[in-house]
Amino acid sequence: MHSHLFGRTAPLYSGAILMLLLGCLACCGTALAVIVASDDFDYPDGTLHGKTGGVGWTTAWNHDFGTEAVVGGALSTSGSGRVSRSFTAIEATGVVYVGVDMTYNGSFGGDWGGVTLNDFGTDKVLFGMPWSGGKFGISETGVADNQSGIDIIAGQSYRIVGAIDFGSTDLHLWIDPDGSDTAASADYTVTGYASPGSWINTVALDASGATTWDNLTVATSLGEVISAIPEPSSALLLGVVLLLKWKWQRRRLASY
Repeated sequence: MHSHLFGRTAPLYSGAILMLLLGCLACCGTALAVIVASDDFDYPDGTLHGKTGGVGWTTAWNHDFGTEAVVGGALSTSGSGRVSRSFTAIEATGVVYVGVDMTYNGSFGGDWGGVTLNDFGTDKVLFGMPWSGGKFGISETGVADNQSGIDIIAGQSYRIVGAIDFGSTDLHLWIDPDGSDTAASADYTVTGYASPGSWINTVALDASGATTWDNLTVATSLGEVISAIPEPSSALLLGVVLLLKWKWQRRRLASY
């Protein structure tokens, strides 16, 4: 057995390291696969309409109505502004999560705003501030505006995380969650979701008053939407693996 790890006689060790990294890459890829789509709105100032940044999307951003613009690397909407974008459709099984940073700067009383999940043109659930404003809650389109007892403070930034659990038919809402949160620790839950539909393929951001949005993520894991900071990309690890493989092959050839 060769005993020099970094010399020309290290093909065995290099091969073992390579196989270990390939295994890590496979695990990393599996973990990252739960992120369906994300966007941090890192665009030049101006309209969001037609922008194609982020990952996991199947369309560009669409300006549905009202006023919207990217300002300083975040999205601003006002005057009932709404934008939407589609991703690869998720069948209505399991749990779908969505997270976004939201700062509501408008008035209260008859106002609303939040992140909405949509089934091929039909809005299903809004997480944020249902109609009549002032409280966090969950709005089931065409069914009910469910309000929690949690006040929204104008001008304060919140991390809003919502979930549709198609198995239990529960809807969950977390406000500024952390890594210890689970479905059981949601800040607000609506049981018996009445209109689950068959798919989720679009997310929309809209509010009646001036609102700032950032760091949007759609995923099938709660952990992936809690934080605004994305997990390290498996692409970087893949690059390291390929580099080590190339060096290993060169050393192996040189040893003969």
